[in-house]
Amino acid sequence: MHRTSYVYTEPVSASYGEHHLLPRPTPTQQVLESSVAIDPAPDERHERLDLHGNRVEFYALLREHQELAVTSSCLLDVVQPVAVTVDTPWERCRDAIATGTDAGAIEARPYVLDSPQVAASPALHALAVRAFTPGRPIMEGYLGLVHLMDEEFTFDGTATTVTTDVEEVLERRAGVCQDFAHVLIGCLRSIGLPAR
Repeated sequence: MHRTSYVYTEPVSASYGEHHLLPRPTPTQQVLESSVAIDPAPDERHERLDLHGNRVEFYALLREHQELAVTSSCLLDVVQPVAVTVDTPWERCRDAIATGTDAGAIEARPYVLDSPQVAASPALHALAVRAFTPGRPIMEGYLGLVHLMDEEFTFDGTATTVTTDVEEVLERRAGVCQDFAHVLIGCLRSIGLPAR
């Protein structure tokens, strides 16, 4: 279960959102149940598949409200063991993506490349290698990076805008959720790990 709650200081006239909270079946997982509840109920909901076959839903709530909750509930069955575990050294994961010829590696490889919002940089690399030390398990490295960001970055809704680039967020060490997501993505890409 995943829940995102919005509480506004004043009533808002409309909310628009897009979520990626509905899992898809893969060779390693079977989706037994999956639903997303939005409260209050939106006036519009449209589901589509993205380029990778992931389910994406757009919603619009077009009446006044002061709170909004989006709750995803899923029941999955893992039908095969996953080759990479949380204890796998991060370098092995990086190398498997860089040189792998299986469908998973090929599908993940584009997410190591720069994108319009996030380009790898020496500053992102320097932050990433503080958490991803040699031989460290992939999950420990990721959690270490999140911990570093929690310690060194401040949530500040006035520090950035939707056009603020990653380098500016790194310099200010302040921003909002999208800024922190872009920094994390950039850090991972800068050391050869796919992220989006």
